[in-house]
Amino acid sequence: MKHINIFILFTLSLLTSSAQGILFWGEYSSGEIFKSNLDGENIELVCNEQYSMKRISVDNENSRIYWAAPDYSKIRSCKFDGTDLIDVISTNSNIDIVEVNSKNNRLYYSESYEDCIKSCNFDGTGDQVLIPNSGLVMGLGIDTIQNYIFWTDYDEGIVYRANIDGSEITTILDTNTSLFELCLDTKNQFIYFNNRTNDNIAKIDYDGNNYSLVQDGSGVIGVMAIDEINDKIFWIERDNGFIVKADLDGENSEVIYSTPLTHNLAGMEIAKTQTVSIISQNNCLNKIYPNPVTDNLTITLEVKFSLEIYNINGQFIDRIENLENSFNLNVSNYSPATYLIKVNSNGRYETYKIIKEKVYTFIF
Repeated sequence: MKHINIFILFTLSLLTSSAQGILFWGEYSSGEIFKSNLDGENIELVCNEQYSMKRISVDNENSRIYWAAPDYSKIRSCKFDGTDLIDVISTNSNIDIVEVNSKNNRLYYSESYEDCIKSCNFDGTGDQVLIPNSGLVMGLGIDTIQNYIFWTDYDEGIVYRANIDGSEITTILDTNTSLFELCLDTKNQFIYFNNRTNDNIAKIDYDGNNYSLVQDGSGVIGVMAIDEINDKIFWIERDNGFIVKADLDGENSEVIYSTPLTHNLAGMEIAKTQTVSIISQNNCLNKIYPNPVTDNLTITLEVKFSLEIYNINGQFIDRIENLENSFNLNVSNYSPATYLIKVNSNGRYETYKIIKEKVYTFIF
């Protein structure tokens, strides 16, 4: 019996990447959902007459948004352009929050005063209680790289962490204040949350350490969103009708959108996209090899460097820092696909396209 392995070959390309994205937000009173670029420009109406709506979550893999329609006890969904509008699931009580797990094609959500976090498939099937006795959940975040789920208990002022299957629940921060929204910077492994008692935004790391104040709001802070590619945080100031953008430390804040207070901004999320252009085909073959790759990718530079890994849609996968000249990246567990490797050496950024190849085995 013989095995013949056939590899599909591609060339290595040095790329430049310009990070882009789509900002989605909703207005509770009108039931309208809008989108714009990350500067708040080129505003478009995605869909309207969506009853009252609260939270928005994005499925980058399938170019869909999901949102909570609390007054009608539903989770609804449509494509990024507003087409293919569907009801995903109906429940017995108002839905407060919904979060997407694109890796496992699951939705996570909570219902008002049900005291639990539930999960279902993207089509609403397979509904189950994931975390009982969760408290009143007003903030929810999923990290599919570290396989963690985080949430806030509004009444008790606690930030919790659990494995993505709901096991090993841990209290990582007890604030004795009213905690509302929570969002994740998965690249740097920080949790951002807002505090309705003191009206501010703070952050901690995944273990509950390294607390720092990010922003004292000038109006009641609602939902937030993290732009990991450009290292920005967005938040809604409900009392002012503002959407604000700032650096991740809260500096250089600017209002990018404003609306009458009666519209009541209530949901926001960022769809991550990345535009890539090829500079050269051959001038960096000595830096990253082999390409295509099956198991181990060798990255060699003359100086220390760090790297970030994204899928072809610009979604962050992993970050590795303080590397010495040469590093072997194990990609054996990666799915066959195209990936982007962003290398930082002394402040110079270069992005490479690599192929995790599929091996076809013929037995005869």
